[in-house]
Amino acid sequence: MAGIDVVLAKDAEQSSSHPIVGHSFVGKSKSRLVSPPDYSLWLVTAELEDATLLELPTMHGEQSVYVVSGSLQVNGKRVCPQNGAIIIEGNARPSVRAIGNTVIVHMGPTDAGPDPDFVAGDSTHVIGPRGTFEAIEPTRDTHYYADSTCDHCRLTLLYTSRSTEYVSATHSHSTDELIHLLWGQVRLGSLELEAGDTVAVTKDKRYGFRSGPNGFGFLNYRQGPSEQIVERGSTPRVEGGLVNGLHPVMDLIQ
Repeated sequence: MAGIDVVLAKDAEQSSSHPIVGHSFVGKSKSRLVSPPDYSLWLVTAELEDATLLELPTMHGEQSVYVVSGSLQVNGKRVCPQNGAIIIEGNARPSVRAIGNTVIVHMGPTDAGPDPDFVAGDSTHVIGPRGTFEAIEPTRDTHYYADSTCDHCRLTLLYTSRSTEYVSATHSHSTDELIHLLWGQVRLGSLELEAGDTVAVTKDKRYGFRSGPNGFGFLNYRQGPSEQIVERGSTPRVEGGLVNGLHPVMDLIQ
């Protein structure tokens, strides 16, 4: 399907090292690149044994790490728990270490070069499970960990889920995105995703999806601010926690 590319976890080669050049796991790990090799964004899933370190190259773009299970210690102090996330600004050099056996989803941009129009920060944000904004309803659980409104980091990381069958509106976004399915089932046209699979959607591509009968939970990662269009020809709507009506919680781990 033009503009949409699915990478199935079962087809992704397992590695004992980090699959992105310049990155490494120091310790015992199993990882997979679960995103298209020629796409603007990458996504790596990894199983880390206790005390395994994640090391970044000197030059890297803004990155995020979501903790599926276990926990990560940042700079020897703050601990990011299960269902929390770490947001790494472009000039940050954090020490990230697994506490116990830990499963993560690590995301970043293919182009790690500096942007002359943006001053990257050097901070590492540790966000708890509630995120920075949330929407919790009887069949919905949604959390932003970053929504492109930080002064020194522009990425968006969103977890959203439904506990019953759900059909989304057909829509498009103005930036490339990765959708990584954590649980449940999702169908995009004839494409079917199971837990662990990733779909890459290029900017301005219109799409919609339908979940399985028991719902879904996925991560949505974008590298910069985005506008959404639902009805063709309608005014683009800026995306983000506050503008989308989510409740600010700012579950920041100091």
